[in-house]
Amino acid sequence: MKHVWGGWLTLAILTAGPAWAIQPADREKVEHGETVTHEIHRDGMSGTETLFWVKAPVNACYAVLSDTAHLQEYMPACNQSIILSQHPGYTEVKLTSNMGEIIERRHLEPPFGVTWVLVRGTALKDMKGEWAIEPDQGGCILRYAVLVRPAIPLPGSLVNFFENKNLPDMVRNVRARIESGGRWAKPGSRRG
Repeated sequence: MKHVWGGWLTLAILTAGPAWAIQPADREKVEHGETVTHEIHRDGMSGTETLFWVKAPVNACYAVLSDTAHLQEYMPACNQSIILSQHPGYTEVKLTSNMGEIIERRHLEPPFGVTWVLVRGTALKDMKGEWAIEPDQGGCILRYAVLVRPAIPLPGSLVNFFENKNLPDMVRNVRARIESGGRWAKPGSRRG
């Protein structure tokens, strides 16, 4: 099913490409329960694109993915999420992990996604990413994509290794959070 993505102009600008479209082979795998991951490279950055299916409607997916204040409750590497400021169309948030802290500008694109860009970070020179939601057969296909440029030059394969390290946990946690109606939290997480 093809969708017209209202509000995806920001997404197209941030990712320097056309609006998101799932390749038929990837769609078939995701609809059969697989998680599909690809390396991506754009604008001198390296990263990862991950597609997976969740059993929930668009509004339930969007409610969790846009809940910036509670990312530490389900994102594997996030220990703390603090909203620094809110503006029409975007929120600035400080995220803390074992690797340091970053400040992101998160743009909400209701009801089909969230995009973000790096404002500043301890280990990153640049970063941009997105969550995109597509309704599909009684649930939704989620696309997580992130591109990074480390503060010090590193080979793309090493960047992707670190990006992919938490992907299985991230997919499992996001699915559990969404399918529980936003109630599930990772063990030991601090409530926001």
